[in-house]
Amino acid sequence: MIQKYSVSKTCAVAKTKNYLQKTKNNALLIFFWRFSF
Repeated sequence: MIQKYSVSKTCAVAKTKNYLQKTKNNALLIFFWRFSF
């Protein structure tokens, strides 16, 4: 039970990190695009 919870928690953390990484990349792209003109 505890191990199952730990695995799902790790998966959620990985998904969150992946989402934040994508969001950060998009923010950087928008930032550079906006200030390059």
